Amino acid sequence: MELSWNETDFIEFFQVEPEVGEDREWYNYKVENDEISLSVSIWPFCGEIQLTLSKAGSTEPLIDIQLLDCPSATLKKYPSGIEYMEFANPVSNQNDSHPKKSGIIKQGIRIRIQPGIKIEIIE
Repeated sequence: MELSWNETDFIEFFQVEPEVGEDREWYNYKVENDEISLSVSIWPFCGEIQLTLSKAGSTEPLIDIQLLDCPSATLKKYPSGIEYMEFANPVSNQNDSHPKKSGIIKQGIRIRIQPGIKIEIIE
């Protein structure tokens, strides 16, 4: 499933230019806040999203999760000034085809960058 998203919204939200794969096959946005870094990789043609949260100096990520078959990513702006990027729930059972692979979730994800990095699992 192709991901419905707006590249301009991602640049506005992450406030960085992405690393872009050959033929624009994938995009990687990386932000750092104090000693925490968040890497969000998207493969828009298949709707795959990977989020990796890491702490400086650590060899293992704090969080490393994937969504497969994600239909959309939407920038949400609230009156309080807080902004979230929301990745919708996967629409198929494709996740079930990877029973031994860890980190694949079946819910949506909401992330915040400012005033601090926050990741939430949403229905």
